[in-house]
Amino acid sequence: MKNSETGTAIRNRQQSEEDKIKDGFYTEIAVPEKKDEILEFLKNFSPEVHTNADENFDWLPDGSFSIVVMKDGEEILYADLFEDELTLGVGGWHTHYAGYLTDYRMFLEVLNEFIDGRRCAVCIKSNEEWMGCFTAGAEDLSETFLVKEVNELLSAREFQMKLKEYGYRIECCFLDTSKNKVYEIAAEKE
Repeated sequence: MKNSETGTAIRNRQQSEEDKIKDGFYTEIAVPEKKDEILEFLKNFSPEVHTNADENFDWLPDGSFSIVVMKDGEEILYADLFEDELTLGVGGWHTHYAGYLTDYRMFLEVLNEFIDGRRCAVCIKSNEEWMGCFTAGAEDLSETFLVKEVNELLSAREFQMKLKEYGYRIECCFLDTSKNKVYEIAAEKE
């Protein structure tokens, strides 16, 4: 489940142009007009809607929205709706979707996985520095699996040296924060 977005992208490349047209691959959508639908998906989380008229949201272009879900004073999810793009963020992870029907469907699929607790954001920090993020399915949260994923994601020598020298922290962030998990991976002593 970690890469359902990648799977969709591969399927999209393999489709014929005729099938892409039928499936909405090239069908543009008015992203800001999807605000009410997205709010309906998030209704159990008491989402807040912001525009550029709101304090700390002046970075939003006119006609755009930021939908934010807060818990205990902390932002746990946001969806930014721009004219031709959506951004979904959970924890320190985020991804972008183009303003096309197929991308919007993918956005809703991923959003539903977060809402249903089937997906979480996995963030890596070493020596209090953010190192990277990815998403994983709820069934993929063993320490062994996550360490393997971190080593693949942060395979560059400089990252590996830092992880070994300082150790690192893996934070699994769910919308239902009671499900959050944290793993502390110790530095490798020589």
